[in-house]
Amino acid sequence: MQKTRVRDSERMLILLDLLRERFDHPSAKECYSAMNKKVPGVGRSTVYRHLAKLVKDGLAQEIRVNDGPARYDAAEQTHAHFFCLKCGSMLDVTEIKITGKWPGEIRENCFMAKGVCNDCLSSTNNTRSSHVEKRMKK
Repeated sequence: MQKTRVRDSERMLILLDLLRERFDHPSAKECYSAMNKKVPGVGRSTVYRHLAKLVKDGLAQEIRVNDGPARYDAAEQTHAHFFCLKCGSMLDVTEIKITGKWPGEIRENCFMAKGVCNDCLSSTNNTRSSHVEKRMKK
């Protein structure tokens, strides 16, 4: 069987699709792991380079929380984030209103709230993996 070669531009599109399909805001390491399943043998540096380019081109967002690894999001609709301090999950918040008198014209925003998610409030198993699987497929 002949091995098919995947070009850089195709890898970038596969990575972008992967980010758009996921709702768990994966780290670069998690992106690499998922990409390696779709494109076996893809290099770690290739994935990291493509993530940086997607962010630079405005197709993905790099999100940093506390001292943890950067996480990535390519959702196409405007939204904010909620970071759970117990399990480490990051959730999209689509219905949010922020009012105030701004000292200029807003062209871009990045809003994140931190707290304890509803799953952690109602559960005794407060680990990220206990919640994330169901959120990945929303």
